[in-house]
Amino acid sequence: MLSDKFIQEDLSSNENLSKQIIRLEELSISMTSLIEREFS
Repeated sequence: MLSDKFIQEDLSSNENLSKQIIRLEELSISMTSLIEREFS
């Protein structure tokens, strides 16, 4: 069914979004530690 297709696409885009969020968090953590090392 058409609605099933939309649900599937929605799920996969959500999954990609959370992967991107995780990557962003890791990036910001490493940036923070870099900055702290710089100024300590």
